[in-house]
Amino acid sequence: MEITSNKVEGTLTIFLEGRMDTVGAQELTDKITLEERKGFDLVLDFAKLQYISSAGLRALIVFKKDAEAEGKTLKITHVNPVVTEIFQATGFNRFLNIE
Repeated sequence: MEITSNKVEGTLTIFLEGRMDTVGAQELTDKITLEERKGFDLVLDFAKLQYISSAGLRALIVFKKDAEAEGKTLKITHVNPVVTEIFQATGFNRFLNIE
């Protein structure tokens, strides 16, 4: 999975490309550490994300909890139909801010 990020005006935007499976989820948490996320609202741009596994979903929960602990937000943007279906099947669409 390819991961890039950009910090602008209190927001950390993370762009994901490929598949967020077990390896991809670990790459994400290794590359975008808690220290890097701390104090920022998070935006995960899924425009080029093809798939997310349970390990990826677990990483989203960690990112959301970390953001909320700081009084910050997590927003997910540009979600494709495959990932949208996964969010709906797992109920993640009910507690994640997805645009």
